[in-house]
Amino acid sequence: CRGMADSACTTGDTHQSGTERIGGINGMNTSKEEADHMAAYLKCLAEGHEVEWVFNCSFGPIIDIAEIFCANYLGHSSAMSKELVERWTAFHEANKDNPKAKYLHFCHSQGAIHTRNALKDLPEEIRQRIIVVAIAPAAIVPTELCYKSFNYASKNDPVPLGEAFFWGETAPTKGMDLYQQLVRLDPHPEASTFDHEFESPTFRGLLKERIEEYLTHHGEYD
Repeated sequence: CRGMADSACTTGDTHQSGTERIGGINGMNTSKEEADHMAAYLKCLAEGHEVEWVFNCSFGPIIDIAEIFCANYLGHSSAMSKELVERWTAFHEANKDNPKAKYLHFCHSQGAIHTRNALKDLPEEIRQRIIVVAIAPAAIVPTELCYKSFNYASKNDPVPLGEAFFWGETAPTKGMDLYQQLVRLDPHPEASTFDHEFESPTFRGLLKERIEEYLTHHGEYD
């Protein structure tokens, strides 16, 4: 799934039929072209199944980092959170007659913070529609906030520790014990030094596994 043409991916207002719905959101300091490639990468792993993507636009690394520490960690994601809420709500409305229908959502780095903030804004009945796969998350997405969550990070990646660093000594009262839900992976031999990239070979097998399991269930879970 490397070297795919941009035309292979589907982003923006993609509509998918049936109960199977796969979507995602990228992290900070990501261009539109890079976000499109993430969506195309997932589509390839999903053997051509459509993937809808929320583009988390960047204003450069300095401003993006300031947003994370001055707003996102405090629970504010503004437009990004609203976009996710709208998509998940639309999926819920389209499947009101099928409570088993679930939405498979992928998020990377800062996108995991936006995902968590969006879930907090939703009623329980919609949160229970969402299966989250967080890759190199800048914040843990707790399974208590959705139907199920998977949080994966390389053992070489310091980014998932950012929120614990932010809260400092107040971490225990802010739920930092949720880090027990983070699965630390041995980096792939071909991974980069910090191994933070969404398309790192460290995560490839797990991404495919989560997608295959979802499609095997046809997007439906009891």
